[in-house]
Amino acid sequence: MVGRLLLKQTLEMQQKLAMSPQMLQALGLLQLPVMELSMALQTELQENPLLEMAEDHEEDHGTEQSQSEDQGLTPSGEWDAEAFYAGEAGIGERSFASSGHRTETQEGMPIENLAAPIYALRDDLRLQLYGSDLNEHELEIGTYLIDCLDEYGYLREECSCLTAQHVLEVLKTFEPAGVFASSLRECMQLQIERRGWTDTVAGRIIGQHFELLSGGRFSELAAALGVSRATVLDAVAQIRQLQPRPGAGGHDLEASVPYPDLTILERDGRWEVMVNESPYPRLKLSPYYYSLLQSNPEDPKLKVYLREKAERAQWILKAIGQRRATLLKIGQALLELQPEFFIAGPAALKVMTQADVAEIVEVHVSTISRAVAGKYVQTPFGLFSLRALFQSGVDTKTGGDRASGSVKRMLKEIIAVEDPKHPLNDEQLAAALKKAGLVIARRTVTKYRRELGMPAARLRIK
Repeated sequence: MVGRLLLKQTLEMQQKLAMSPQMLQALGLLQLPVMELSMALQTELQENPLLEMAEDHEEDHGTEQSQSEDQGLTPSGEWDAEAFYAGEAGIGERSFASSGHRTETQEGMPIENLAAPIYALRDDLRLQLYGSDLNEHELEIGTYLIDCLDEYGYLREECSCLTAQHVLEVLKTFEPAGVFASSLRECMQLQIERRGWTDTVAGRIIGQHFELLSGGRFSELAAALGVSRATVLDAVAQIRQLQPRPGAGGHDLEASVPYPDLTILERDGRWEVMVNESPYPRLKLSPYYYSLLQSNPEDPKLKVYLREKAERAQWILKAIGQRRATLLKIGQALLELQPEFFIAGPAALKVMTQADVAEIVEVHVSTISRAVAGKYVQTPFGLFSLRALFQSGVDTKTGGDRASGSVKRMLKEIIAVEDPKHPLNDEQLAAALKKAGLVIARRTVTKYRRELGMPAARLRIK
């Protein structure tokens, strides 16, 4: 009983620490892309009198916050900022200034110097394309088809030659599900297959009775499927989870160029990692209001107000500095893990997980996930979503890794040439992949097969 009570108290203490307002604030700023961060800081600047704009010649965020600590702004015993930053969101003592790399912030660099191709869903698709097993000619066709996508992620072009049709089938397995469809029906069918809903009522509606669904003829659907109207309505609710416009599901095909949060470029034989801070205001503590607080005003309400605003201002400054340091380390980790990508381009992208980066940066994986969300990196080959650089993989016989996308392509090719009268089960598919040099568990084969929208062996018999 006592043990359970102590465990409960420990867990509660950990949860309270993890969910402290200061930590949430720091992690919240870390998660914001640079332009959203700029808007958030503009709001803070308007609402907090303890913050003001720093002039270009003045010292940066980190120096300002250090000065405020030296002057005793933080009351003793209230909260320990340094302990927090050395913890979950901490950056440790690891230095990245060695190995011929120079790491710096991109303060004041004109955006004209960062001119990049328009970011789009197309950038993610190109990364997936170059991670596939297509040959050089097929890659050219794939690149062309990606450029032919319309604003909603649909492909209206017809592919007449067999090679183009093969490439298109590969492209239809890419993320997000539904991209490269030629119609709404096919788009939803691709998503149904990817989710493994083919044999469900929702799958049958899309596959067999799409016209009835489009017309809202639910009673006729129920009769055609031999189910109740309530079952049909449940299936319709399920179908509403699908994305009718995969090109608009959090992606822009022809969006304006976003500001990169990171830039990784080679200059004079040295690789540089830079954080783009130019869009948002440089902040510092207001000397006037800080002096007013230090003068110990007689009005208790004013004193409390200034103290609260001062603490918030200091945490804002700390969080900005922490965000900068974390992004710099992530950029350097990318350079360390993916050197071929930055030298040769997307075709050289290797398997890399967020856990790999977290290990180098010395933070929790969840911090990496927050840090890369919605952010972009400028590279010698264009502007890429940070998330697009992460690819899972499977082991090979030679001890290397292979991206999951190419494994799925191989799995699809094996199924395409199997004996239709005696299709391979997942155990046999795993064995076939092993012969090809890929060590993969049966359950992983099952997972990939379902993600490809391919039915089980018993349902593939012809």
